[in-house]
Amino acid sequence: MLAEVAQTVDAVGPIAQYGALGLCGVMMAGFFALGKSGLRVWAQSSKGQREAAEAMRVQLETTTNVITRNTAVIDALSASIRGQERESRRLSEELVRRPCMRGVSSVQADEG
Repeated sequence: MLAEVAQTVDAVGPIAQYGALGLCGVMMAGFFALGKSGLRVWAQSSKGQREAAEAMRVQLETTTNVITRNTAVIDALSASIRGQERESRRLSEELVRRPCMRGVSSVQADEG
């Protein structure tokens, strides 16, 4: 009986070895395919990231230009308002200095 088991093991040994070798080949092919598809995904991801970064850079430049123009307009309006404020004060002081307005300003002060 032991001899029969030994013969069976000897007969199965090469089959098991070839089966393991075939399984290794299949697994290596699978690893190769997975690695190849992983590299493809990584390359596409890198390309998408570069495109997104370029789009973001363009958007940032556009936003910076808009902010620069808006700041220039706000500065111009501020200067204009300061000029108008100075003119209004000068005009108010000139009107208060006139004799006809002195009475009006004292009446307004009494009423206020």
